[in-house]
Amino acid sequence: LFRSWHFEGGEAVVNLANNRLQLMFDEKPTQENLAKLKPDGFKWAPKAKAWQRQLTHKTFDACNKIDFIKPKDGRNPSELQPKAPKRNDPER
Repeated sequence: LFRSWHFEGGEAVVNLANNRLQLMFDEKPTQENLAKLKPDGFKWAPKAKAWQRQLTHKTFDACNKIDFIKPKDGRNPSELQPKAPKRNDPER
């Protein structure tokens, strides 16, 4: 399962029920920061009061590029996610 994280000024929440990664900010993001979220597929969801996008592995690749939502420990968001189990290749 995917993992949520805290960043400076908010939290990234994995919402499995809605299949979304939601970014919850303590204060409204600056125009500069919003300009970084929108090209990477994040949209404002008024009902959730969050910036969100569909939950996929590519979502975390997009998050890696956005410095202001990186986890407080400095790692990339994709580093927090569990690795997919490797499938055994069938014998030939």
